[in-house]
Amino acid sequence: MSIKSVLSAASLVFLSPLAAAESFYHSNIELSYAEDTWTLNTENEMLEDVHFKTFIDKKSDISEVSDASAKSTDIAVGLSKTFRVHEYAEIYGSVNLGISALVARIEGQDKDKTIAILTSPVLGVTYSTSPEYEIDFNVSYDLVNLDHEVDAIQSIYNATKFKVGVKYHVNSAVTISAGYHWTAAEEDKLNLSNVVLSFRLNLEPVVMFMM
Repeated sequence: MSIKSVLSAASLVFLSPLAAAESFYHSNIELSYAEDTWTLNTENEMLEDVHFKTFIDKKSDISEVSDASAKSTDIAVGLSKTFRVHEYAEIYGSVNLGISALVARIEGQDKDKTIAILTSPVLGVTYSTSPEYEIDFNVSYDLVNLDHEVDAIQSIYNATKFKVGVKYHVNSAVTISAGYHWTAAEEDKLNLSNVVLSFRLNLEPVVMFMM
């Protein structure tokens, strides 16, 4: 079975919770962009403060070595739980599990296309004193069993990742955000390619408007 077949099948399974009309309530879908990276996230509320999450993440080039290139696609599902710890603050945690498909070229030689299991725990905190603005910080770790040669040319996987951002809730349906992410392993932690821009559509008010 080819990588495209596996990714297509996984995408249908992981995004299926949004197929039913009922699931539109208390749900959102978010599109994010950083240099060479597109990410699509969905989130469905299952219980109070418990969410089912999916994401598809496509990276055009994750190599940090001049004579090598690597691109990857991650597809995963997860569960998250939020705890209010203060009037203005919440902490949250999630565990995501999925697959990572990676293609690399090192010193002019194509490496075998590989599909590996992806495990990603996330721990974060949000702070907000206004209904319009929200500050978010989280730490995550994308654990992937990569070929040692491929692992040596990148710093995205198998490294502690940090992200800080600000969200602006335009209205009950739309949220825009800007953030910055980096990993402990990357050499150049301060560069524009680490800036992340996001657009989120909260589906509940959209559905209510259409009814």
